[in-house]
Amino acid sequence: MSSSTTTPSTEIVTHQTMKVNQIRRRKKVLLSMLRQNSGLLYSSRRFGISPKFKLRDQEGEFAKLFPQLKANPDAFYDYLGMSEKTFMLILNGIQDKITRHSIRKPISPEEQLFACIRYLVQGVSHRVSEQQLRIAHQTISGIVARVCQAICDTFMEKYLSFPTVEEFKQIANRFWTTWNIPNCLGAIDGKHIRIKNSDNKHGIYMQAVTDADYRFICCDVGVYNGQSDKEFFSNSIFGQSVINQTIQVPTESMLPIIEPQIDLPYFFIGDDTYPLRTNLLRPYPERYINESQKIFNYRINQAKRVAEYSFGVLIDKFKCLNSTKFMPDNSDFIVLTCVLLYNMILTEEGFNYNQETFDSLRTTHIDSSQKPKTKINNPTFDAKRIRDIYAEYFFNATGSAVQSNSIVVIQQPSYTTTTTII
Repeated sequence: MSSSTTTPSTEIVTHQTMKVNQIRRRKKVLLSMLRQNSGLLYSSRRFGISPKFKLRDQEGEFAKLFPQLKANPDAFYDYLGMSEKTFMLILNGIQDKITRHSIRKPISPEEQLFACIRYLVQGVSHRVSEQQLRIAHQTISGIVARVCQAICDTFMEKYLSFPTVEEFKQIANRFWTTWNIPNCLGAIDGKHIRIKNSDNKHGIYMQAVTDADYRFICCDVGVYNGQSDKEFFSNSIFGQSVINQTIQVPTESMLPIIEPQIDLPYFFIGDDTYPLRTNLLRPYPERYINESQKIFNYRINQAKRVAEYSFGVLIDKFKCLNSTKFMPDNSDFIVLTCVLLYNMILTEEGFNYNQETFDSLRTTHIDSSQKPKTKINNPTFDAKRIRDIYAEYFFNATGSAVQSNSIVVIQQPSYTTTTTII
């Protein structure tokens, strides 16, 4: 037998060797591809945590700055937009919901809340905050989403619940005593919040109702596709309940200071972009109006200022609402959390703004809201009749159209246990 003759066992060994070598070559190719395309992953396996994040407990903003803020109440308020008392009220309510369990040392609930409130108030991008907080920007994004969800779950019922029929009566009474508007349930306004995306045309639209004490009583948040206030209102849950008259509000009431007394429906007020309904009144068109209609417009516009002021303060206080880097996956909870925190701070502390600042914030909101103007036709006969009756009432009632030059303040709502005028 020739020495070159191969046995079956030799062929098997040779085949297995070739197979092993082939597998090794494939592994080398795959490993090379992973190293090229997943450098960060390879680096994280090698180094674990980035050195800058390891110094969070020594060099991070929470470790270095937060103790200084707690020692200076004014600095605390300027930096986080609320007092330490309100901050701790939030923390005590949500800490069980946001506590994390990890092999590594987890970020404490207090530091998570600090990072979230800091973003809402200052609107600083997560990538910039990464260097200051010593927390990865992906982690900051998760913290903001988690904390906002916890705040809404915990405090929504207390600070942003829809009014009951009895509470609506109290709101109407406040509009009467504060703005001389009877039967008014709230003022409606909206804001377009731009989101950074591929076409930069869409965003988030926030539509809300405020009471006579600058408090938000209802908020709808949805995707903005260039629709008008009327279109968004008509498609929102609140708007549909108003249009279909399924909303639970007080029944008709007699107007004060008028003879003979007649029953008229309670109503919300909006600008000329909203539909005219028996329970939603808007000003008359400015052209060709008589004296009673002018007085009606004056009264309605005065009362509607509470919504404009509220939106102005909200946007000024929470800079994230002006951010072009809003993330669409959690933007609805971010907006709702800002509105809820606005109500919480108003209830617990009040806001300190002078008349000049108010006017500036109101003008900024009106100029930046960028609301498309859509001509609204065909209001119902009953709606026009109701508006005409109110116009005649304002014209004939005693003390009609008193010009007010008094300072406008936002204070703690009158229906809280204590009232502090700022």
